[in-house]
Amino acid sequence: MSTRPLGANAKLVSARRALGLHSQAGFADAFEEHARAMGMRLAVSVRQVRRWESTDPPYPTPDYRRVLEDFFGKPLSALGFTAFDEAPEEQMSQAWRSLITEQPERLHRLMRLETGTASIRSYETTFIPGLLQTADYALAIILMLDPTLSMAEARERQQLRMDRAQRLFRGGRPAWFIIAETALYQPIGNPEVLADQLDHLGRTVSEHPSIRVQILPPGRDSRHPRPACS
Repeated sequence: MSTRPLGANAKLVSARRALGLHSQAGFADAFEEHARAMGMRLAVSVRQVRRWESTDPPYPTPDYRRVLEDFFGKPLSALGFTAFDEAPEEQMSQAWRSLITEQPERLHRLMRLETGTASIRSYETTFIPGLLQTADYALAIILMLDPTLSMAEARERQQLRMDRAQRLFRGGRPAWFIIAETALYQPIGNPEVLADQLDHLGRTVSEHPSIRVQILPPGRDSRHPRPACS
């Protein structure tokens, strides 16, 4: 049995130990098993558990929230989590810095750029842009681009991508996405994943007036300038 003292997020550590899970690895395994029993394909690594038990734990995405609350039988607030829109400004900045330092390099650069942007513009020729992706579509792309990733590592990257999208929608920041029409037909995942992604794209545009999506038909000049953060 570990004699390691309570982590910074004492509420989650106490709840974990109250269930007889005295190691972060044991919790990660139990979480995956519980998610599977709920009909969800979710996994976490020890690194992710360590982040949840840190001083400023990142707020879990909806699927992870469901499993955590069902697993412990408690709301997230009783497990030491605070939503970004409920956290003090200082705590939000600390959590943001934590996310920045632990991202894969590509997300590191994107999130650093987005911190001070007034608007976001993106041009994508192959896939639906990351900020507009569903969780299943994002996971399928992550695993396709790097088949060597473990499922836990892929799920971490998936969660980070979903976190970026949530911040965009919650903040109401203007965003303009140009998508090549061929990206709408790419067989990502399976037909159901692609269908859900297209439905999500349509709903996002209709529900968020600040989001503008332009589809670039085949045959248009491919030398169109590539938009970036501004």
